[in-house]
Amino acid sequence: MVFFEKTFPAPSSLEIEYNKIDGKYNQQDVLDQLYRDFKNKCYICESQGIEAINIEHFAPHKKMNKIRKFNWSNLFWACSHCNKIKSDKESFLNCIVKDENIDTKIKYLLNDDLTENKVVVEAIDTDTKTKNTTELLKEVYNGTSQQNKFQAREKRNKLYDELSDFTSLLLKYFRTEDVLKKDDLLVSIKNELSNKSEFTAFKRWIVRSDLKYDHLKQYIID
Repeated sequence: MVFFEKTFPAPSSLEIEYNKIDGKYNQQDVLDQLYRDFKNKCYICESQGIEAINIEHFAPHKKMNKIRKFNWSNLFWACSHCNKIKSDKESFLNCIVKDENIDTKIKYLLNDDLTENKVVVEAIDTDTKTKNTTELLKEVYNGTSQQNKFQAREKRNKLYDELSDFTSLLLKYFRTEDVLKKDDLLVSIKNELSNKSEFTAFKRWIVRSDLKYDHLKQYIID
C-alpha cells in the first residue's frame, strides 16, 4: 500500500444520488475519477488492470450510514479479492492521508525460501492501525481459506514476475557504463518507484533494504 492523492471536488453525481431515496454511488463519473486517482490499481494489493473492480468503502457503511456511503473521501478502488477479505472491518492505515506515511510503517518482502512461496509483511510501527493493516495484507497475499489461497497465489505469481523485472532493471542500471543508456534506465527506475507502477511498496522496500541502492532512495516520492 502506498499514498494516493484524491482529486477534489467530488464527482458531481454523488450529491445528486445522495439526495435520492435509492441513489447509487457507482455512477460513471465516480468510476472514472477513482480509476485515475488510484492509477487503475487496487489500493490494498496494488495489482493493476483489475478485472473484477469494486468501489470499496474504507469505513463500511453497512447499508445504514448514508453519509459514509456517498462520502467521496470514503470511496476507494479495490479488486474483489481484497474487498472480500477486508469486508466490513475497520481501523486501517488510510492511503489517501499523506501523514500516515503508509509505505514506511510496513515492510514488504519476498520469502527467500521459494518452496514456501509466501509474501512476508512486517509491521514496523506498533500502533493498532498498522498492525491491522499488516494482518490484512498477509491475508491478501497469502490467503487463509481454500478459495482466497488460490486467488492469493495468482496475486503472488503476478508480484514475482513484476519484481523479477524490477530487479533486472536495477541490475542493468548498475552494470551499464554507457552514460546515455544509464540515464534512460534511471528514468525507468523512477517510474517503477512511483505510485503509478504495480506493487510499488515492494519495489520501494527493495531499494530501502540494500545499501547499494542508497542513492535511489531520493526517487521514492509520493
